Amino acid sequence: MEAAAPGFKRSDILTVEGEQRLQTMLQASSGTTSGISILMGVELLQLNWINNPTVQKHQAIVANGGKAIGGPLLIIHGDMDPVLSASASAKAAEKTAELFPDSQVEHITLTEVTHVPALFASSWVCMD
Repeated sequence: MEAAAPGFKRSDILTVEGEQRLQTMLQASSGTTSGISILMGVELLQLNWINNPTVQKHQAIVANGGKAIGGPLLIIHGDMDPVLSASASAKAAEKTAELFPDSQVEHITLTEVTHVPALFASSWVCMD
């Protein structure tokens, strides 16, 4: 975020412990799964982080749902995903389907599955 938004400081949105955990993760050069495990179990963000102007600008740019798509889209999401809630991706899919009825959007939620394992747990969908 600092590279894309001059003047933004992580300390504006992260708690002290959140900053420490992030530094540990970066120093360990950990992958997604181990990185997430380092970050779990603590309050990473300050209570008002979503009101930060840089975060607001970023959210507007990357907002999901309600955008036209060029073909069929299948969204497969684990309900235990620590990165993004399955309900958030379901709402984005619903919003897109409502605004663009011909968009052919399908959303599948896998129970008791996290982020990366959803790739493997969903192989049956492609083989069906």
